[in-house]
Amino acid sequence: MNVHDKTGGPVLFVNFNQDSTCLSVGTRTGYKIYNCDPFGRFYSKPDGGIGIVEMLFCTSLVALVGAGEQPALSPRRLQITNTK
Repeated sequence: MNVHDKTGGPVLFVNFNQDSTCLSVGTRTGYKIYNCDPFGRFYSKPDGGIGIVEMLFCTSLVALVGAGEQPALSPRRLQITNTK
């Protein structure tokens, strides 16, 4: 869910993966992935403004789209990242 237009705060995107075992959060300073059961931070990276974070089920593959606040993080560029 894109929350950037609604709040104007540091959180830009919040989403569950397909099997709802992890929560991904895109912020103005990077992105974070949390386990849901038990709840806790699984992975984080201070990478600049990330507008979309999508995790493939419970794998280490993450799709990232920038928020456009930096030239390297364009909203027209898709990055596939392995978090391991």
